[in-house]
Amino acid sequence: MMCDNPAFTANKPLPGAAPDAGEIDLRSALMEVALLAGRHEYGLASLFMDAIVRWVEASALYAPMLRDDADCRAFVNPFEEALYRRLHKPERAVTAAPVELFDMYVAFGHLLFERGRFDEAAKALEAAIRINPVNCGPLFELAEICKMRGDWEGLLALTLRAHDVACTLPEMGRFYRNLGFYHIERKNYDLAVALFHHSLAFDPESAMARNELLHIHEETGQSVRAPDADAITAILEANGISPRGGEHVIGTALPLAQEAVKAGRIEAAVFYRSILYAVTLDESTKAWLESVAS
Repeated sequence: MMCDNPAFTANKPLPGAAPDAGEIDLRSALMEVALLAGRHEYGLASLFMDAIVRWVEASALYAPMLRDDADCRAFVNPFEEALYRRLHKPERAVTAAPVELFDMYVAFGHLLFERGRFDEAAKALEAAIRINPVNCGPLFELAEICKMRGDWEGLLALTLRAHDVACTLPEMGRFYRNLGFYHIERKNYDLAVALFHHSLAFDPESAMARNELLHIHEETGQSVRAPDADAITAILEANGISPRGGEHVIGTALPLAQEAVKAGRIEAAVFYRSILYAVTLDESTKAWLESVAS
C-alpha cells in the first residue's frame, strides 16, 4: 500500500454537475473497481481497470479527448478550472472532459502501484496529470513511486509541484511531510523536525508525522520537541520553504471568495474561504467559517 495515501475513493464533481449519457457506463465501471479495491482485491481490480482503460482509449466518445493536441481538461470543481486558467493561461478554448477520465487514470495508477508495477503506474498517473494538471493527487502518488525507488530528488521536484496546487488541509500536511522525508534522507534533521511539526498544524491527526519524529529521535538522540510557531516559520523561510500554500492558490481563491460574499452566495463563499483557510491557517478566516456554521 502507498506509504502516505488514503484508500481509493473516486473524485466527484460538485453537486449539480449532471453526467452526460455517455459517462454513465464509465462511472458505474469505476465504482465497481473501487469496491474491489476497497476489499483489497487489487489483482482483480487491476485486470478490470486495464480493460476499462483499453476500452476508453479506443472509444469514439473518449479517445478524441485524450489526444496530446486536445484542449480537454477534467476538473473536479470550479476552483480547479479557475486555478488552471491562472497558472497555465490557455490561449485556446478549454473543453470540459468528464471527471471520470481523471479518476480512471488516478485509480489505475494506484492499482498498478499496489502490484509493484511502478513504470506502468507512473504512465497512468502522468496521463491523469495531462488531463488535470491542477490536482495534486497524482503528483503526490508519483512522488510515492520516487520514494519507493529512493529517488529523493524526484520526490522533491514532484512535491514542490504539488505545493503549487495543494488546496486542502490534508494536502498541505502531506506537502510538509514529504519535505520532511526528503530532509531526513539528507540528514537535515533540525529542518525535518520543523517540517513534521508544521505538517501537524495542517493535519493534526497524522500518525505518520509523529512516527517520523520518533524515528528522528531514535536515530539521532536529539530532542524532537516542537519549536514555537514563529521559530518554525523562521526555520522554513531560512531554507527557502514557504510556511503556507502556493501564491496562485491564494490569488485564485481570495477574489472568488470576495465575489461570492458580495453576491450573497454563502455556499460558494464557504467553499472558497475553506480553501483560503486550508492554505494559510488564517485565524480570521477560520472565525468567519465558524460563524457561518453556527
